[in-house]
Amino acid sequence: MNAFRQPKTKFTEEEYFRFEEGSPIKHEFFAGELFPMREDLEVSPGHFVLMAGASQRHNDLVSEALLSLGTQLRDTSCAPRVSAQRIRVEATGLLTYPDLVVACSPLQSMVDMPDTLTDATVIIEVLSPSTSATTGVLNLTITANCPRSGITC
Repeated sequence: MNAFRQPKTKFTEEEYFRFEEGSPIKHEFFAGELFPMREDLEVSPGHFVLMAGASQRHNDLVSEALLSLGTQLRDTSCAPRVSAQRIRVEATGLLTYPDLVVACSPLQSMVDMPDTLTDATVIIEVLSPSTSATTGVLNLTITANCPRSGITC
């Protein structure tokens, strides 16, 4: 009998939410897969890959976009929000913490997960050569589904 248990590779959305509640780090969820959002990623038991945190340039770009959007949306019912806010893209089932998101009042969220917005109108993810290599497939999938979901990416 094999002493090592194989890790689960596909999760349901409900399993993701349960896992996320008890996790010390945030994860994105897409097509049954979890994507950790932290600097060190355990790719197999005891084997880690170090991933760089956000660079100063990345943070500057996010800050500039936040300020610009905040100014442009000042007299509207819409506002930009930063990555601490989880969103769900209804058309794809993606659960993510984008760098910035624009949502308009009244805010709509999942009934059983009120901290998860479901009505994002704009999703902004700042990419660099290093992050686009690791998230390119996920971002391509998101972007391809944006027009039919009514979201601007």
